[in-house]
Amino acid sequence: MSKIEPNVKVLENNEGLEFTVYKDPIEEGQYIYKKSKIWIKPGVTCLIGCNGSGKTTLFNSIYDIMQTNDSKSDSDNTKLDNVKYLRLDNYGHGSRELMQQALFMGDMSTVISQAQSSEGEQIVGCLCRHASSLGTNVRSLEKGSHLIVSFDAIDSGLSYDNIVDVRNNLFSSMLDDAKKRGINLYILVGTNTYALCDDASYDKMFIHNFKHIKVNSYKSFIKYVIKSCEIKDNR
Repeated sequence: MSKIEPNVKVLENNEGLEFTVYKDPIEEGQYIYKKSKIWIKPGVTCLIGCNGSGKTTLFNSIYDIMQTNDSKSDSDNTKLDNVKYLRLDNYGHGSRELMQQALFMGDMSTVISQAQSSEGEQIVGCLCRHASSLGTNVRSLEKGSHLIVSFDAIDSGLSYDNIVDVRNNLFSSMLDDAKKRGINLYILVGTNTYALCDDASYDKMFIHNFKHIKVNSYKSFIKYVIKSCEIKDNR
């Protein structure tokens, strides 16, 4: 286990956030990440890798760091009050959660609709449901604040058209709203689907070595996913 204490700090001139994470976060003696620090800038950062490559583990690490930050006393000068983190994923915020809440509220139409919908339709429904709460969080922050929103496994079961809608509508709307309000918004997306990261303005990060890579074609995307599979198999 790395002896470096996990933390987050705001870079000078609000140029982004730097996270220090454990290189061997699950103490297997195998380094998932070659570097202990990851820098993200405002905008969308896609974490590219096959299943099991370490994308969710990185989300977990960032979540733990932000939980630790939030639990610090107000007198602790290392606490960052202007950095917030929201985590959404297909597992924890998917159809089951939506159906449970609808059942509790007696909203049987939603329960029936979700039960009869495809996996992709269920995910889209949940994203639409959370979109309003995301907007509320953006509007509740002071100018100059930092908001991290992570989406893990949301492309599982989505059609190509659904994915393009998420990218062009949900992500773009969130970024536009944050820009108008002077909020530094960071959208982290774990994906093994090319359509979700097919935007020239997005940062692409190949999970295992924290390198920002340029993915400008389906061919180059597949190359890194295959490489990710090879690394995972060798572990």
